[in-house]
Amino acid sequence: MLVLTKQKKYFVLHAPRQTGKTTCVLALQEYLNKEGKYRALYINVESAQGAREDVYRAIQFIIYKVAYRYQKTFKDDYFLKHYKELLEQTGEYSAFKALLSTMSEYKLGGEDI
Repeated sequence: MLVLTKQKKYFVLHAPRQTGKTTCVLALQEYLNKEGKYRALYINVESAQGAREDVYRAIQFIIYKVAYRYQKTFKDDYFLKHYKELLEQTGEYSAFKALLSTMSEYKLGGEDI
């Protein structure tokens, strides 16, 4: 996984239930964040399934979860304060991409982008 991450490639971690997938991903997140070269977040968006037919509601939930986990992981609430504004500005079909793009340019510690 580290090699793929450094090569900027994605990977799928597929295994049966209760085999340590989440534990593995959380350990990878911790390792990458300690290393300081990356900002890694683990987000479980399974709960968004309840809004299957309502794209706006599902995306609002997903970007809230990302912003919430960002705040918990990096002790910075910038995105938690601004996720609704981002959703309103970009719309439900672009909000997730806009959030991730904005996060990739954001300087930790509250410096605006």
